[in-house]
Amino acid sequence: MRLFGIYNLARTLFSQFVQAVGSGAIESLVARPDGIECFLPISGLLGAASWIKGGEINTIHPAAVIIFVTAIVSSFLLRRSFCSWICPVATVSELAWKGGFRLFRRNWRLPAWLDVVLRCLKYLLMVFFIYSIAVVMSPEALSGFIRSDYHKIADVRLMNFFLHISPLALGIILGLVALSVVLRNPFCRYLCPYGALLGLVASLSPLRVTRNRERCVSCGACSQVCPTYIDVMHKSSVVSPECIGCWRCISHCRFNESTFNACRQALCHAGSPLCHSGRTDVLGRHNDWKADGTGQIHSLENLSAVTSTTVSAVCPSCS
Repeated sequence: MRLFGIYNLARTLFSQFVQAVGSGAIESLVARPDGIECFLPISGLLGAASWIKGGEINTIHPAAVIIFVTAIVSSFLLRRSFCSWICPVATVSELAWKGGFRLFRRNWRLPAWLDVVLRCLKYLLMVFFIYSIAVVMSPEALSGFIRSDYHKIADVRLMNFFLHISPLALGIILGLVALSVVLRNPFCRYLCPYGALLGLVASLSPLRVTRNRERCVSCGACSQVCPTYIDVMHKSSVVSPECIGCWRCISHCRFNESTFNACRQALCHAGSPLCHSGRTDVLGRHNDWKADGTGQIHSLENLSAVTSTTVSAVCPSCS
């Protein structure tokens, strides 16, 4: 109850601050309440650049700097886990393309040459922001902008952008969501400079997906489920900056025996049909894909077309 009361108080104070700003009082008599903050990527980059250059940390929006630095560090330690597990834009995009897959039974891919060209856009945007802010601006210029009236109410401006969104901005957002229904994560893949930076940092990470050649049967499940279309099956180690650290390739690996072998053997000895339907985890859930002896992937809807010889190849403990 005490936390709920603190939350209501902070919300009331911030509402008063927003109203004061809306009336034109930048230097408002109503102080910004502590603990009210939003994630501002550009503000985070400003504060981090100022900090690195020996200036002050962003005292106006300190949470932006903390989140920015945390995302960078987590990308080095856990690859682009921020993109796959935290980012709200990626969450909406993932829900959209998964919904599109259920609707159309597929997601479309752009031609390889066009995909490469469009992926360059996010790196160009990343270079533009880093050069314009972290390279060109002096410590004095960074400090001056951080303390400027514009930056002081950047979070309020962002809130008003969504509360009073223009038809053009709404159309662009809806267009990106609609595009996400047929393409997998188009904004993240082609336009997000933040993801581009995290991807480059993640390329230096000591943590990466490594294929065990001795146990791999080249079924292709890992490549099939990768949301960024990395051909995991034909790589000894995944170092691509496009890897978002979702670990689907690991969770769908049929021969990840250190985790799933005991459960699979128990089901096989019990005669359970789940033994013949690919990977089964410790909770009894099973994946939606099946591999034949040639490495082709089949939906479970076509499982009857898979021969007993193929099943023996996938689950040798059944033979």
